[in-house]
Amino acid sequence: MKKLILFAISAALLLGGCDSSDRTGNFQIYMKDQPMDADEILVTLSEISVQKEDEGFLTIWSGEKTYDLIKLQKQEEKIIDITLDAGTYTQIRLIVTAGNIVISGESSEMVVPSLEVKIPLVFNIMEGSATEILLDFEADHSIQVVNAGHSEQYILRPVIRVESITY
Repeated sequence: MKKLILFAISAALLLGGCDSSDRTGNFQIYMKDQPMDADEILVTLSEISVQKEDEGFLTIWSGEKTYDLIKLQKQEEKIIDITLDAGTYTQIRLIVTAGNIVISGESSEMVVPSLEVKIPLVFNIMEGSATEILLDFEADHSIQVVNAGHSEQYILRPVIRVESITY
């Protein structure tokens, strides 16, 4: 009888530890940039979403945060640190709502034709572990200069490359 009671208690503790709500892992995204000849390159994000395999998109952050890509040349910056359900994810989406560039002290607003930046990649969130993704916002490939009459217009078409995934 004692063995049966000990078995029942052990089984209850073991099953209690397998609660699906605890099946999460830490998820962090960092961003950096490569050098470009400008005083400031300001990019404003308003939303970050991820897509879990065979499911829809989940918005993991919304608000408004502006990043200076020139500062990201010297040091990457953590843009999100959250807990996600364990599993396989297939895409990150960023909403870029605004951009501004300063060259030789002169500030110019950048036109952002498409707000949504899709970053297709497969990554895993493992239970009790951390997944870190380093994104490289390639400003030199993202900013185009168009001559509009006697002035220049700057267009921001974000090119973001996944530099690394660390588990």
